[in-house]
Amino acid sequence: MARKSAKTAILEAAFEIIENGNAQQLTVDAVIAKAGVSKGGFFHHFKSKEALLATMVDWLLHAFEADLAGINTTEPMTAENIDAYVAHGFSGGGARFRTGVTVLAIAAHQPELLEPIRKHFRKRAAAIQANAKK
Repeated sequence: MARKSAKTAILEAAFEIIENGNAQQLTVDAVIAKAGVSKGGFFHHFKSKEALLATMVDWLLHAFEADLAGINTTEPMTAENIDAYVAHGFSGGGARFRTGVTVLAIAAHQPELLEPIRKHFRKRAAAIQANAKK
């Protein structure tokens, strides 16, 4: 089995801290201890805790889209695709659970980092609304 990269270990550690604790427990020191990397290793991959949070947002959006594999979410969305998208969004586990808890933590630390998530879901909502008007 391939050894995971330090960057992956850091990201996974940050997600685990959030999922198993609360937003205040997400510190650089807690992440490096859980990931088993040095402080220098952390800062080699992330310039700051905010950079880590921004990367987590990006990962979440990509993971959410990957979870949608097989569901055509391109515009125009058909009624069947809208149903599948909504059902996907309300099912549990996977990226959706991780998204929820991470969004809460990010909102507590750096609310402005949520803008990419807002843009993503505004775009999806607009596509659904455009289809609903047809």
